Amino acid sequence: MTAAPEELSAVPAEAFATMISQLSEAAVELFGSYGMRIVPIGTRSDGLLGVDLPGGDQTSILGVIGYAGDKVRGALVLLTSSTAVQAWHAAIGGLQGADVCDTLGEFSNMLLGHLKGRLLPAGFPILLSTPTTASAGELRIPRAVRPESVMSFTGDGWRLDVRLDATFEDGFALQDASQRTVAARAGDALLF
Repeated sequence: MTAAPEELSAVPAEAFATMISQLSEAAVELFGSYGMRIVPIGTRSDGLLGVDLPGGDQTSILGVIGYAGDKVRGALVLLTSSTAVQAWHAAIGGLQGADVCDTLGEFSNMLLGHLKGRLLPAGFPILLSTPTTASAGELRIPRAVRPESVMSFTGDGWRLDVRLDATFEDGFALQDASQRTVAARAGDALLF
């Protein structure tokens, strides 16, 4: 049985709050590693994505990647414009005219990977799925029915909306401190 959002016990509520705080830092870190400065500009209280994106006459690009852990599952949803994704692709040294859906899928994967690395030491291991992307003239994603948080970021002439959804099952608990590990981070040397 899954708890309704307003019935979350203290442990899932604390875990979700940790996820949200770490997500903002993970996004800034990820884009910064490619020389792109992004600034968190706040959250949307209505839970909607894609409302008032700059360049409304452009194609909107959506990336969704799921995650699962012990008695928790959810998704990370990214929504932005095709112009934004083209700027990201150029920043990572990509070719002009590359597929924007593939690029957003990769950024979705990397952002959730950064979040996973930040959650592991907190006793919250998760597994990632394969990202899915879509594009359309204009996309607006309705509010999720479970605990969710929407935050927006701005870059050089673009905006990114990110929503994190979670469903916690009864009995969810963080790992005991003795079981916690620290994930290898990009640039770490691994010896075999």
